[in-house]
Amino acid sequence: MTPIRDRKVHDSFRRSLPSYSAEASPQRRIARLLVQRLLRVCPTTNFRSLFEFGCGTGHLTEPLHQALQIERTTLNDLVADVAQDIVVPFEAFIGGAVETVAWPADVDLIASASALQWLEDPDALLRRLAEHLAPHGWLALSTFGPQQFVELQKLGSDAGAPGYITPDRIGAALSADLRVVDLGAATFKLWFDSPTEVLRHLRRTGVNGRASGRWTRRDLEQFSQAYVDRFAVAGRVPLTYHPVWVIATKP
Repeated sequence: MTPIRDRKVHDSFRRSLPSYSAEASPQRRIARLLVQRLLRVCPTTNFRSLFEFGCGTGHLTEPLHQALQIERTTLNDLVADVAQDIVVPFEAFIGGAVETVAWPADVDLIASASALQWLEDPDALLRRLAEHLAPHGWLALSTFGPQQFVELQKLGSDAGAPGYITPDRIGAALSADLRVVDLGAATFKLWFDSPTEVLRHLRRTGVNGRASGRWTRRDLEQFSQAYVDRFAVAGRVPLTYHPVWVIATKP
């Protein structure tokens, strides 16, 4: 991410902190799914160390600690202020962009949910993961695919993340160094009473940080009418989520 984009995304998420936990039910749902899928294929629930990047307010951190025994937890997020909202005990917090900060080495479990899509080059970070996993370590990661917020994309919005990625690309980026155990994707829709409610949801979760410029009242009216015309069903409008996940292990 460029410094300007990085700062815009940082500021957007920082502004959303008071409302994020209450509004981010899709992110919590996806995080729980990721933990469930890890438990199905991983032979152990005991980990010496965890590194979680893009931890946010703990929507993945909490279910990981509920399901696993973890001796040392290192967390990372672009917004350092989130550390005060995380209720799970952790030993270290690294604030800053995951592409540029130092990572711990020989980690038993690297995890992330709903964060990778914010990187301009997600493939590069995926290739880096194996370097920091201990032998027989595990990776549990979810992000979003190209159908994420497809309604906004079809209306020409630039508010989405830059790094939406398909399962095939994830598998290709990891396959040289890791054994992919579980790889997949799903879609689901949230339904709102109006396009204005869609925008409010985006703002309250901070995911509109890349949007350019301010809208006039006319811009909002035109957007709302176009959204209703193209996507409304029985008086309500959808917003599509497209989670993608991978569970992998280092031989």
